[in-house]
Amino acid sequence: MYSNKKIKAVLSDLEPKNVFYFFEEICRIPHGSGNTKAISDYLRDFAVERSLEYYQDDLNNVIIYKNVDCDDEGIDNKSYFNDEPIILQGHMDMVCEKSPESSKNMEIDALDLVVDGDFISADGTSLGADNGIAIAMMLAILDDDELDLPSIEAVFTADEEIGLIGAEGLDLSNLSGRALINLDSELEGYLVVSCAGGNRLDVRIPLDYYDLDDGLIGDDYSLIEVFIDGLMGGHSGIEINKGLANANKIIAEMLAILNDKVDIKLINIEGGNADNAIPTEAKCAFLAKVDEVKDIVEEYGLRVNSEVFDLEEDFSLEFMASEISKWDVLLSGVLSDETRDNIIGFLNAVPNGVCKMSDDISGLVETSLNLGVMELDYDFNATISVRSAFDSERDKLNGDVVAIAEEFNGIVDVRGEYPSWEYDEDSKLRDLICRVYEEEYGKPMVVEIIHAGLECGLFVNKIDGLDAVSMGPTLRDVHSFNERMSISSVYRTYNLLIKILKEFKYNK
Repeated sequence: MYSNKKIKAVLSDLEPKNVFYFFEEICRIPHGSGNTKAISDYLRDFAVERSLEYYQDDLNNVIIYKNVDCDDEGIDNKSYFNDEPIILQGHMDMVCEKSPESSKNMEIDALDLVVDGDFISADGTSLGADNGIAIAMMLAILDDDELDLPSIEAVFTADEEIGLIGAEGLDLSNLSGRALINLDSELEGYLVVSCAGGNRLDVRIPLDYYDLDDGLIGDDYSLIEVFIDGLMGGHSGIEINKGLANANKIIAEMLAILNDKVDIKLINIEGGNADNAIPTEAKCAFLAKVDEVKDIVEEYGLRVNSEVFDLEEDFSLEFMASEISKWDVLLSGVLSDETRDNIIGFLNAVPNGVCKMSDDISGLVETSLNLGVMELDYDFNATISVRSAFDSERDKLNGDVVAIAEEFNGIVDVRGEYPSWEYDEDSKLRDLICRVYEEEYGKPMVVEIIHAGLECGLFVNKIDGLDAVSMGPTLRDVHSFNERMSISSVYRTYNLLIKILKEFKYNK
């Protein structure tokens, strides 16, 4: 459940009013990945209130049709209102990230929107403009009966951020359009026409614990806690080549240095919130002698700070030592030396960041990996995002991680596989959009191939002859609590989209 109490509007004076009205409505409904039932039902109710045909499935995907003939069983593949339909598509889930100071429960609380000059952000949390602005623009189009547009099939997919789950499971027989505009890109003036594929890797290392009756905890040991925070974070595809620091890898390296020099007894290690977000914070707890570890940890923190300061000026490493509460230690348990070595060994051996750059396109990342989440539960668990422009390279990297995990007694499950989206040399939709953009702005649109994963690849692979592109307004620092969206860019992008749709109807 979430609170639907009336909250004062923050965006009501912004243009286009209908777009920002719906965006603010979306921000009042918690819609993190895996928590999309409420937003899905909101979209269904939107269609019902306007007497629009809709389709909603068990994965929470929603399709809303405007000026498309439907019968009781769904879309009629042969009958339309005088024109060919176009598919508009975006995903309804967001990556939930928050600052260390934020107390917000993003599973039930509305976002607190902030307008600062040309940018909208959320106080202390990610904004969800990725991809909430797509949902808002699509709803604004569906809501406006004055627009002279083609028939619309508006597709709202669930759980894109955790493996394109909604798009993978969507019954595409409910679609008849053969042109698709995905609205999940993040830089105005750029048209994305190809992207990487990828998958998630779930790594599990079984845990073994000390018998504390063996006198492990001596009087000269203390409980040591180390906290890493203040990192920028960001999108593990688009921003993986920026050299941003990964909190999980930092704390793992620190533990490896300590483990080589002194005796530490690991109790806990955790960090990151999403596999496709570069982790901004991590923490660990262990038993050790303060005089043996304090200087090593602080010197390591100074070294890291000097290495990452140009990009990560807010980096922080906090060292805390306290008396051991035997009861607390008994509750959490102390990992055996073998388990400790397996976890630290794996975290330091597994690659992270850019693995290979493209040989053909300057500056394009070809293959990458992001160690996004790690935690102790019944086992040690890590979740990793793997991306590549080539399925063969993705599979090779998967195999490398499996081999590393097995070396440290780990088991790997592969999930959420999604295909790469190959460049289409004969895209009429691409040519149409580029023509409209140049007529509007007097300069060419940038046609781009990106390293991030988009749902276009799934749709193109499932629908024969589908012509797809991706576009969107300018967003900054997505997948982080610094995420923000340009107001003026939304205005221009929405107006451009309307012009594109009119051109599609009359001059395709």
